[in-house]
Amino acid sequence: MGSARDHLREATSGAHARLDRHVVVESLVSGRMGRTEYSRLLRGYFGWFRHWETAMRETRAEVVEMLGPERFRRSEWLAEDLATLGHPSEPLIDEAPAPLDGAALAGQLYVIEGSTLGGAHLVRAGGGLPGGASRFYEGYRGNTGPMWKEFLDWLEPEIPSERERDEAAAAATRVFDSFGGMFDRVVDSACVEEAHRGSDPQ
Repeated sequence: MGSARDHLREATSGAHARLDRHVVVESLVSGRMGRTEYSRLLRGYFGWFRHWETAMRETRAEVVEMLGPERFRRSEWLAEDLATLGHPSEPLIDEAPAPLDGAALAGQLYVIEGSTLGGAHLVRAGGGLPGGASRFYEGYRGNTGPMWKEFLDWLEPEIPSERERDEAAAAATRVFDSFGGMFDRVVDSACVEEAHRGSDPQ
């Protein structure tokens, strides 16, 4: 069957590509995103991860303990970045998919843990992030590679069968789509703010 990682990567490639084509991602990667837009994006991520991490600690504490609490602190990194930008930690949204169980949870975690690789690449690519607020995208910093390998070592026995891998892939796809929905909310909030500014009396 090949490795669990290869199965998930292939099965979620379409959803991953859709997310990479989102205007929010393209703006950030190209360096066109300004400080205000970046703060709005971080607030979107902050609400998503605060909601999801809280639910993980409450409902999947054994998984948090097994994988290590340091994997569930992204909302803290985002709060740090927002403080760097001079913004309070106010979530743009406060929702995320509920933590699942078994193979489906493995699929959710595959996307979230894998995102540290993309963040590290973004930081290494140069150009800098707006306002120097890069803690979230730095991920596990110098430990990102080893942490990813440790996660893959955990993942493989969690989804040994084709059925379980398909279940994990479906859950992973929903996480990609959830991030896309959050990005849509980020864009919508920007449009609302722009409309309000445009309607102010001169």
